[in-house]
Amino acid sequence: MKAGYERANVNDIAELAGVSIGSLYQYFPSREALFAAVIRRHTKRMIAAFTADLGEIGLLPVDLAARRVIERALAAHAIDAELHKVIVEQVPRTGLLVRSNDFEEEIAFLLRAYLEFHSGALRPMNLDIAVRVLVTTVEAVATEFVLRDPRTVVADALVDELTHMVLRYVKP
Repeated sequence: MKAGYERANVNDIAELAGVSIGSLYQYFPSREALFAAVIRRHTKRMIAAFTADLGEIGLLPVDLAARRVIERALAAHAIDAELHKVIVEQVPRTGLLVRSNDFEEEIAFLLRAYLEFHSGALRPMNLDIAVRVLVTTVEAVATEFVLRDPRTVVADALVDELTHMVLRYVKP
């Protein structure tokens, strides 16, 4: 993926992987199938990083839980930042592949459960809309920082700002 999606060549990929082109095509019938597998693998890594030991957050007060969830979401976006950047910038534009939404859907499911459990400490809200607003906002900010400078994605200042914004949105 270092060459980017458009310049990626199956021959070069097979050589880099140390396999024959025939072997590569046996598992991935097209370049698009290969990239779809790369995207699925990257998404699984993001989900695994986000959900590791997540149970400990469920009982935390809202202020602390928000910060921990944002830290995890940003850290997940920082995993293999160059690959993430290629996926975000190049793959959706091809029309052949669409980036996986599995990561966002996993976060949304878990966030909704947390908000329901802690609804007494939160302002009244439409949970479906609130979850979508929160997930979309954090996703957009994380993606913007990955694209501009991946090192800043996990910076304390960014975590502080996002935590402040989220808490102003959910707290009474």
